[in-house]
Amino acid sequence: MITELPFDVLRIVFHCLLDDPVSICRFEMTCRSNCQLVRNSCSPELFQEMLNFRWRTGNQKNYSIDDILLSFDWMEEKEMEHVASWAYHKTNHNNPRDELERRYKRDQIAIQCVNEMAEIMATKLFHIKKSAECDSSSSSSTMKDVLHPLGESWNNANWTLLFELRLDAYDILKSIAKTNHHHRHHAINDKDVLKQNVRRFVSARTAASMHMSQCLMEWKKITSSSNDECRATQIENFALLVAKAQMTPLELLDETSPMEVDVTKHLDRIADKCRTTITNTSSRSNKEKILVISEVLFGEMGFAGNNEDYYNYKNSLLNHLLKSKKGIPMTLAVLFACVARRLNIVTDIIGLPGHVVLGFFDDTTSKQLYLDVYRGGKIMQLEECQRISSSYGFAWDDNFIRPLPPLQVYTRILNNLINCHGQLPVLSAPPLFRETLAFQARQLMLAHKMPYIVERMLQDRPLTM
Repeated sequence: MITELPFDVLRIVFHCLLDDPVSICRFEMTCRSNCQLVRNSCSPELFQEMLNFRWRTGNQKNYSIDDILLSFDWMEEKEMEHVASWAYHKTNHNNPRDELERRYKRDQIAIQCVNEMAEIMATKLFHIKKSAECDSSSSSSTMKDVLHPLGESWNNANWTLLFELRLDAYDILKSIAKTNHHHRHHAINDKDVLKQNVRRFVSARTAASMHMSQCLMEWKKITSSSNDECRATQIENFALLVAKAQMTPLELLDETSPMEVDVTKHLDRIADKCRTTITNTSSRSNKEKILVISEVLFGEMGFAGNNEDYYNYKNSLLNHLLKSKKGIPMTLAVLFACVARRLNIVTDIIGLPGHVVLGFFDDTTSKQLYLDVYRGGKIMQLEECQRISSSYGFAWDDNFIRPLPPLQVYTRILNNLINCHGQLPVLSAPPLFRETLAFQARQLMLAHKMPYIVERMLQDRPLTM
C-alpha cells in the first residue's frame, strides 16, 4: 500500500511526478487519509517546483493535445526562477498547491475554447473546399471565402475568453500551436486533420496577440519607472522591448528561452570580455576603456554597419544585431552603450542630423569626444560632427550634440523601424509576416505618442493582423 510508505520515499515518488502534478492531486482527492498524506509529504516547495516546472512562458516542447503537463530538464535553476517568477510570486496566492490547481483549470478552459473555435472554422473551410471541388468556376472567389472564416476568429466569444486568460493560457496555446500532426499537408482532404491545423492556427494567432499586449503593458511599466533608472538602463529596456514586439509568430513558437534573457546574457559576456582586457592592459582612463570596448566589438567580434542591406528591419533590433553582427548607427550605439554601462562607463547617444554617434568624456584632456560606431569605432572631435551635419545640409546647432533622452532614442528606433517596413514592398523578398510586424511597429509608436490610449488598445483587440 502506498499509504504505508515512509514520508521520505513518498517525497521521492512525488518528485518523480513533477511533470504530472495532476496525478498527485487526484491521489490527494481519493480520501481524507490520502489528502493528509499528500499534504504532509509534499511541502509547499514541491508544489512551487511543479509550478516552475510547468509554467515557463515560451519553453514548451511539442506534445500531444491531450497531454497538458510536461517535464523540462534543460533550464538551470537560476533561469527557472527568473523566467517562472511571474507564475507564482506575482500572484496573491500563498499556497502553491492551490495556484497549481487554478492554473491547471485555466489550461482546461483554454483547450476547450480552442477546440470549439477550431470545430466551427474547420467545418466552414471543409464545406468551402467541397463546394470548390464541385464547381471549378468558383475557384477565383474561393480564396476570399477561405480567409473569411479564419478572420472571423477575432469575433468569436471564445477568443475573447482566451484573451482574458492572458498569460495563464499563453503556455498552453503555444504548445497547441507547436503540436505536429501526421499528414498535415493533406489536411484539406481530411476534416479531422484540418481541424487540428486550424486549432494550431487559432492558438498561434491568439498567443501572438497576447504577446503584443504584454509588450504594451511592459511599455507602460518602463515609462512609468523611467525616472528611477539610469539613462543607459532605460535605453536598454526600450531596445529589448522593441525587439520583443517585433518577434514573428514563428520566432515566438521556436523560442526556447525568453529572448530578453538571452540578449542580456550575451551582453554580459561581451562586457566580461572587455573587463578582462581592460584589467590585462591596465587601462585606466575613459578613453582607454572606450578604445578597449571598441576593439572588442568592432575588431575581435566583427560588429559593423550593414551597408549591403541597410533597410532590413532587423538592423533596428538588438537581438538580431547580436546574431548577424550587422546593424545601423542607432542599434550599434545602443549595443555599445549597453556594454559600457556594465563597465560603469558613462556614454551618451548623440543624434546628429542623419547620423548617430556616441559621446563620452575624456578625463585625461577634460574634453568631450565622439565615437562613430557605424565606421568601426572611429574617435571624432567636435569639428568632425560639424562636418557630418553640414554634409546633410544642416547649419550647425550646439543642440545637435546634446545627449538624446531615452524617450527620444525610443522615437528614433521606432522611426527607423517603421521606415524600414515602409521599404519592404519595393524589395524583392519581403519577410514573412510583413504586415503584422509593420502593424505592431505602428502600434508601439502610437502608444509612445499617445500613452493615454494604451488601455484602450489593450481592450480593442486584435493586436496582430
